[in-house]
Formats: sequence, C-alpha cells, structure tokens
Amino acid sequence: MKYVKKWMTCLIAAGCMWTVLTAPLASAETAPTGEAMIADAVLARPVAAVATILGAVGYVLTLPFSLAGGNADQVEERLVAEPASNLFGRCLGCKPVTPLDEFFEDNDN
Repeated sequence: MKYVKKWMTCLIAAGCMWTVLTAPLASAETAPTGEAMIADAVLARPVAAVATILGAVGYVLTLPFSLAGGNADQVEERLVAEPASNLFGRCLGCKPVTPLDEFFEDNDN
C-alpha cells in the first residue's frame, strides 16, 4: 500500500508537470497535438468534471445566502457555468480561454 501511494503521487506530479509544459504548445492558432489530447482526456477533463460537481454542490449550499445578497447569477456563473464550459465547451486538447488570456488580447494594442 505504501508503494502504491508513492507511485500515484509520482504519476500525478509527472502528469501535472507534463500538462504545464505542454500547455503552451496547444494554442488557439494550432491544432492540438496528440499529447495535448491525451493529457486533456486523462487529467484536465476529470479535474473539470470534479470541479463542476463540487461547484454545483457549493452553489446549492450557498443559494439561500446568494439569493439574499442578490448575486445568485454571479455565483452560478463562477461555480457552475465556468467549470462546465471548460468541461464541455472546448475541443479535446484545446487550451481553455481564461480571463487573463482575454485581458492580454484586449491590451495588445
């Protein structure tokens, strides 16, 4: 059991490093590579699915407070819609568009 934990930790760390190193290679201008597709299918999509589920649970738990505060739409957008669009709204291996990417595109003048 001890070795299984070590191997799983090593695999997760290697996968995270691989994803970070290959992320710049899959840009919007080029078609995603096979490695980017595999990394997306094995690592990014399951993480996005968990984030979507946890976001939905968090949204339901905080719904009374957000309704009282009048920002239920903003909470739904951040906790549910953004992770769901990352999960279902992009091609396999494509880099997700982040608000930071949009900021730099707007300020490239």
